[in-house]
Amino acid sequence: MTGLSAVELLAAAADAKGLDDFGPATFLDGLEVLIGAAEAEAGLGDAGRERLAAMIRTRLENRLDLYDWHARHPEIAEEEISSPTFVIGLWRTGTTILSYLLAQDPERRSLRRWEATFPCPPPGVDLDADRRRAERLERQIARQHEEMPELATINIQEADGPTECVLTLSHEFKSLLFDCSLHIPSFYDWNRRTDQVSAYEHHRATLQLLQWKQPPNRWQLKAPAHTLALDALVRVYPDARFIVVHRDPAVSLASACHFWELQMESFTEAVDLHAVGANWLRIYADAMGDLADFRDRHDPAALVDLQYAELRRPLGAVAKVYDRFGLPFTADADARMRGFLAGHQPGRNGPHRYTLERYGLDRGAVAERFRPYCDRFGVTVVP
Repeated sequence: MTGLSAVELLAAAADAKGLDDFGPATFLDGLEVLIGAAEAEAGLGDAGRERLAAMIRTRLENRLDLYDWHARHPEIAEEEISSPTFVIGLWRTGTTILSYLLAQDPERRSLRRWEATFPCPPPGVDLDADRRRAERLERQIARQHEEMPELATINIQEADGPTECVLTLSHEFKSLLFDCSLHIPSFYDWNRRTDQVSAYEHHRATLQLLQWKQPPNRWQLKAPAHTLALDALVRVYPDARFIVVHRDPAVSLASACHFWELQMESFTEAVDLHAVGANWLRIYADAMGDLADFRDRHDPAALVDLQYAELRRPLGAVAKVYDRFGLPFTADADARMRGFLAGHQPGRNGPHRYTLERYGLDRGAVAERFRPYCDRFGVTVVP
């Protein structure tokens, strides 16, 4: 397969959908930078290049569909996204299990994986189409776990379960989702310098479409990567609330690097483990610095902190969140959460093993680098 071309990918998506309006052109620079970084830095083979082309094509086709629905139904843009709650913090800190628990509340709304992957037609418009999309994604997840069974030990992935907002933000090509599957430090550098507001505007346009025919509209969302773009997020969602989960960075970084290593194996046969460690060490440092700065400037009433250890009593952690934000914790929500926990015991798919040293990182040096973060937020450091 020859090198990727933004022009060819755009043309192919437009031809496939019979549409030509991709929405605001703010996504084009990120598309070009992503392709350039992937070709120069990610060590793509033909299979990896084809996989990345498919990822890009899906997002371009989704954009065409989404903005076509907005154009034909301008009332979608009048949908209000009120006081969304975002689970943030560093990667591999328990944000996934927390988001799954919160998703059990029938009065709340999560971004389901199938609807983030295939947002059109809007959920509720065609129930058969909704079912087919969920089943299609279940088959994709099953194939991925067959190819890489270790992934099932690391993370919960269910088509009808909640997913990270990076999947939606990736349609603007300003998302850290790509950095989790490709070693593309120049894309991260560009993304770091670039205004993220348009990504959250696309995020809002997507949520408006998703809730248009299918309430409730009280959103509970999640992505550690939000920590790197909090100012842009609150520009678009000024009444947002945040649940910040904390864990020893040396432990969560090692776990994250192992996760990204497995993801990258789908794109290249030669993952540079030390390069992965160095790149994600600086991303962690940026995220912790941004979080501390944001906390200094933001209304403390809009945030609640959870320590990783608190998630060992998950319903207690949920109760703390609900109490902080004045949310009713109903008997129905409690029963559904207990049922979820009964069917999702930790380690049911096997243990997850990882070390910092595999990625060229020294535990003592990492602990010292992130000591200010741990001291400020009372994070327990694992000996």
